Amino acid sequence: MFAMRHIPMLLICLICLFSCKRVDDGPLTEELFRFTLEKQFATAKSKMDTVKIEEIFTPIDHSNVIFEQKSQGNAAELYWEVFKDKLDSRSESRQQLLETVEPIMQFVDLSIKENLEISPQKAESIKADLQKAARLPELEKIEQAAQLRYFRLTGEVVPISAKLTVNLIPMTLLRAYSVALMAKALERENSRDISSAERLLQTIVAMGGHFAADPKYENYFNGQVLMEFGCYLLKSFYNRNKQASKIEAVEKLAESIKNQAQKAGSLAFRDETGQPVNPIKALGYFDEGIDSLLRIALDERLPLAIRSAAVEHLFYGYVFRYMVVQHSGRNPDTSKYAPPSEQRIAALDKLKSIPDKTLSQMAVNASTVLTNMKQMQSSGERARYWMGLN
Repeated sequence: MFAMRHIPMLLICLICLFSCKRVDDGPLTEELFRFTLEKQFATAKSKMDTVKIEEIFTPIDHSNVIFEQKSQGNAAELYWEVFKDKLDSRSESRQQLLETVEPIMQFVDLSIKENLEISPQKAESIKADLQKAARLPELEKIEQAAQLRYFRLTGEVVPISAKLTVNLIPMTLLRAYSVALMAKALERENSRDISSAERLLQTIVAMGGHFAADPKYENYFNGQVLMEFGCYLLKSFYNRNKQASKIEAVEKLAESIKNQAQKAGSLAFRDETGQPVNPIKALGYFDEGIDSLLRIALDERLPLAIRSAAVEHLFYGYVFRYMVVQHSGRNPDTSKYAPPSEQRIAALDKLKSIPDKTLSQMAVNASTVLTNMKQMQSSGERARYWMGLN
């Protein structure tokens, strides 16, 4: 389903950092770190050692559902022009967009919840809202971007920081523009411009396919959500416009997304406190998980986002210690953590030669930070270095 609360596939990708409350008695120690995380690691290691991850995260082909993408260039550049001024949740442009599409979002959420068709006739009560959303000038740029085959946001349009962080386009914005595209499609269908309406709905799937192809872990799952929403709309569109021959391809794509979400969901688990745990993330907590993450990162059968998650957590599995110190509010000098291991740095060094430029850049940045940390004399110095990185 399109509303986020209805989509199980987001369970595995929207995992927050392990929450840490303020520590007022005694310094944070390696013993405390192990005590809180070793059970998560053991469960994650057991799960990942007994599954074939390449059979869970298989590439999803949406080409039979959309138009042919012939145009050259990087679609992410066009999307970025649309989204970049709306990343700040307080920005006026973002608030105006969300106010414009809010009534339509409510209509979509209710329709999906009740498994109702979304059609021009069913949406008559929000006709004025549809007209306003359909006239958003940014939609033309999104439609142009959808014509391009290639997409690379992370590492090309949006740089990767020393901490491997990037500016992420939130699902809220992706969702807003997808319902605006739907609004424009419903208007065209109502005026009997069937081919234009179909193309607009296909644009939602194409945009989802683009984001699912990005190396950023969250983008992979957000892209699948958009593709699933596009399939939901296209299926009913083809039904009411008597284009039954196209329904099979839409159903096949929707089923493949659903199956992968179910398989991915089977990997996730909850710890003793009931908090969901991402096993790829948990593998990075201890050096015993390094080889498993290295195998994932090197496996070219896997989507880039899954491989980049492995690179990311080879890095964050170690610096997590200093994130705990930072969030606890304690003096960095109270930390007593050992330097990063040679094994972890060697794994990242091996990944520097990955052909994909984004993954190799992530490995270079991560290796540089951990190598610098290893050369430092104290845990406090390493903690201060981490906190000072932009």
